[in-house]
Amino acid sequence: MPRARSHQDAPFCGVTDRPSTSPALSLRAVVQLTGLSKAYIYNLIAQGNFPRPAKVGRRSIWNSQEIFAWLEARFAERPARQGALSDVENSRRRRR
Repeated sequence: MPRARSHQDAPFCGVTDRPSTSPALSLRAVVQLTGLSKAYIYNLIAQGNFPRPAKVGRRSIWNSQEIFAWLEARFAERPARQGALSDVENSRRRRR
């Protein structure tokens, strides 16, 4: 019976938990981790609002710690109150 693969077996770390040994993320992993499209990621990079990748041959790889720091900064930007309504929720309430 084959053993289960862990993120440490893969050449690039998985997106299920914080990597401990692999410092690099593929574009596919960054897309899965952030929920952003490839095009939007590259637009954010062009604007200076997302970590820049390193090129290894033709492949782009991202420093996993930079991606996790970027995500943590997004969470820190959330409203302080847990019950705070988003702009979308506020606009829906006004239409009723």
